[in-house]
Amino acid sequence: MFFAQKIATASVRDELEQLLGERRSHPTSREFHDKAIDRLNRRFDAHISILPYENRAHIDTFNCHAYALGLYAIPAYRALYERSGRYSAIVKGAFVAWLIKEGLVKECDEKPDAIVVYGSTRDVKHTGIVEQTGEFVRSKWARWEVYRHSPLEVPATYGFPCMFLERPNPSVIFASLKKWRASNSRSAATAPPS
Repeated sequence: MFFAQKIATASVRDELEQLLGERRSHPTSREFHDKAIDRLNRRFDAHISILPYENRAHIDTFNCHAYALGLYAIPAYRALYERSGRYSAIVKGAFVAWLIKEGLVKECDEKPDAIVVYGSTRDVKHTGIVEQTGEFVRSKWARWEVYRHSPLEVPATYGFPCMFLERPNPSVIFASLKKWRASNSRSAATAPPS
C-alpha cells in the first residue's frame, strides 16, 4: 500500500511539474487550468483545490514566498512590485534562506499556520502555510493560483518539506526584504564582471 501511494504521489508531482511548465510557456485560461487540476485529482486520487482569492486583480503580483510570509497583503509590497517592473518573484527563495540563516524567522514543529519550507534551508524552492497538520497546506504556485493540497502534492521541482517556521510579522519581514534587496543590489553593482 505505502509503495503504491509513493508511486502515485511521484506521478502527481511529475504531472504538476509538466502542467507548471505548460502554464509558463503557454498561459492558459483559469477554466482550462481548473479542468486540468480536476482531471489530475480524479486520475491520481489527489486532493488539490484552487482556493478563492478575494482580489483577483492582484493574484499575479506575488509568489509562494510573499504569500506564506504575508507580504502580499501589505500595500507597500504591492507598490514595490509595481516599481520592480511587475515581476512577481521579488521575494525569492534566497531571501527566505537568508531569513533562516539570520535567525529572523524561528523554526517550529509542524502545526496549523506554520510556514512549511520545501527544498533545503540553503536552497529554498517553495513555501506554504500548514492548514491541517500532516494533511493540508495552502500555497501559491508561481503566478498561478493559491491552492489547498497535501504536503507532497506540489510540482516535483519544489522538492520536499524540510522544515517549519513560525509565521512572522509581515511588516517586520517587509522591512527585512527592503534591506536584503538593497544589500543584494549593491553587491551585484560592485561585483567584478565575469
